Amino acid sequence: MVKLAVNAGSDLATVLRMATLNAGANYFRLYDLGAIALGYKADILVFDNLLDWQPSIVYKSGKLAARGKSLFHSIGVNDQNVRNTMHLGNIDLNSLKIPAKSVRARVIELVSRQLVTRSLLWKYL
Repeated sequence: MVKLAVNAGSDLATVLRMATLNAGANYFRLYDLGAIALGYKADILVFDNLLDWQPSIVYKSGKLAARGKSLFHSIGVNDQNVRNTMHLGNIDLNSLKIPAKSVRARVIELVSRQLVTRSLLWKYL
């Protein structure tokens, strides 16, 4: 998203601030993320240039994880705490239908390549 915004003409410093401290941390109340400072968790990408947007160095949780094409340690995610936590049973198209009282309904719109969603008023045909 940073690359898209900068290529569209947005100010680099503003875009980076929005992508880290503002959007990535404050909005989602992740107060220990989004800054390079004591007490913050830091995943950092270092770029040699901002033309090809290929990181030359990667830090994961403040530790050197990769330099160039060399990976120093796995940067996998421990997702065991969230695996197998939802048990929905069988789902088919009929189980997703919601009775409506009118031809319009408020729905959640997914935004391509975004974490956030939008509210949308949908009209059924």
